[in-house]
Amino acid sequence: MMFLPTEKTAFAGWLAVQLAPTLCGSKPATILTLADVKCLPLYRWWARFGDIVLGNTGLEYQVFFCDAKRHIVLFYRPELLRRYLEDGEAGSFLRRLGYPVGEGLEKCLQMLRERFGYGCPHEIGVFLGIPLKDVMGFMGLSGEPLACRGEWCVYGDTGQSLGAMRRFAADRDRVAVRLRQGGCPLAVLAGEDTAMAG
Repeated sequence: MMFLPTEKTAFAGWLAVQLAPTLCGSKPATILTLADVKCLPLYRWWARFGDIVLGNTGLEYQVFFCDAKRHIVLFYRPELLRRYLEDGEAGSFLRRLGYPVGEGLEKCLQMLRERFGYGCPHEIGVFLGIPLKDVMGFMGLSGEPLACRGEWCVYGDTGQSLGAMRRFAADRDRVAVRLRQGGCPLAVLAGEDTAMAG
């Protein structure tokens, strides 16, 4: 089957919007399920174009699950995620759960991937930049009440959590607007679109 350049461009555009918070640096990692759905053959596009469209982005990825119908992939900025996981609260929490934080990012991701094999571990929220209070609340490890639901369940004070959701949404909106204005998806992914700077 022949793949037209427009398929690569369509996939790059979709990926740029989905990964916008991580590309823009407000979210250390993003996890996506890539499956073929109506009008979006994401599984096929990922297999064909994934490495090509991510080549100059500065992002790395790890496949957490793969079968004949879907891939579940964690995309991340290595240095940003490393710093985030070494943060006092996040790092201490992950250490209590058995993560080898002191041994580096790759060891932590290896453990997360292994745990993912038994079902999605709730602590993945820490890797995704979800406030620790919300991760702990979801895991039943705090006395904070469920305050609201959005991109994730928010526990206790909503300010930090809703602020993060707004930043993530603003990043996606900004990238989507740039693409509608004619920005090249590959340039946006690679951070080479000067209109996206600042």
